[in-house]
Amino acid sequence: MERRKGWKRNGVPVSGNFTTTVNSITLVRNSFPLSNVSVVPKLNGVSYPRKTSTINLAAFMTQATITGNNSLCSSSTSYSISNLPTGSTVVWSSSNPNVASVLPQSNNGVVVLRNATSGRITLTALITNPCGQVVTRNKIIQIGAPTPHYTAKRVEFCNFIYSAHDYAGAASNTYTHTWQLISSTGNVDFTTFDDSAQFLACPPFSITMKLTTTNSCGTTEQLVVQTLNGDDEEIDRISDPQTTSQIYPNPSNDIIYVDLGNSLDFNNASIMSVKGDGELYDMRGKMVMNIPISNKKTSFNVSKLKKGIYILKTNVNGIIENHRIIVN
Repeated sequence: MERRKGWKRNGVPVSGNFTTTVNSITLVRNSFPLSNVSVVPKLNGVSYPRKTSTINLAAFMTQATITGNNSLCSSSTSYSISNLPTGSTVVWSSSNPNVASVLPQSNNGVVVLRNATSGRITLTALITNPCGQVVTRNKIIQIGAPTPHYTAKRVEFCNFIYSAHDYAGAASNTYTHTWQLISSTGNVDFTTFDDSAQFLACPPFSITMKLTTTNSCGTTEQLVVQTLNGDDEEIDRISDPQTTSQIYPNPSNDIIYVDLGNSLDFNNASIMSVKGDGELYDMRGKMVMNIPISNKKTSFNVSKLKKGIYILKTNVNGIIENHRIIVN
């Protein structure tokens, strides 16, 4: 008597009582996922001790990877899975459909559709083998012109280094970064090397730098503003290579909405409401607007501002980001 579903005997599914004239039986899988097998042999109406076979599947090991460009400059491009295990299925998804969405074309292929001027997504392939086991493959894709990001380090009390970085997973030698001094107050000694800007300055001082990042899709400029008024103040260490912030519409001549999303790590926060402040700067480093932030979201009206590029600096619970805003 077979106690579990999902198995066959002589090609016939078994899940209950059956009779045989032989002293042994062979069961093969009928469906997945597999379950343990329990049988209670009976002979002439007498039940013998239950026998249980424990079924364990080996780990799903695969060399499958997502193939395709690390940057998407056109309206769409194709991606596929190489080394897909036989009989496996793939479900595709985009981490941010507002930036780029996916259109499955075949079991192992997908077309990524560009929905925004620029941004970044994680393309995810959920691979399921015939046994019902699942593995995930991810690929970070830059959509359009690059999204500049950098880290800031205070080497010594009056020695600062700002270093630009490619996003995680970017192909080597696909990005170039340059720094330029726009303006400063106080005694500031500014130099550049490799992908970094270094300046010597003791508080009080302020400095406005421009970070220019170029990839195969185009060029993006970002203002970096740093001000220290006293010896006890700390610098803004900004590092978020995989930000999921959404700022839309951008460019805009009216209302701009900001959703900091998962770019700010509040997983360990003990507060229910995440609040902060935003400051909007023009290209000369002058603050033109103060913007309150509640629960990582805010909106503001730029209809009275002059056309041009602005920098939105957000500070939520001490976590700081800079975002490029275009008013048209």
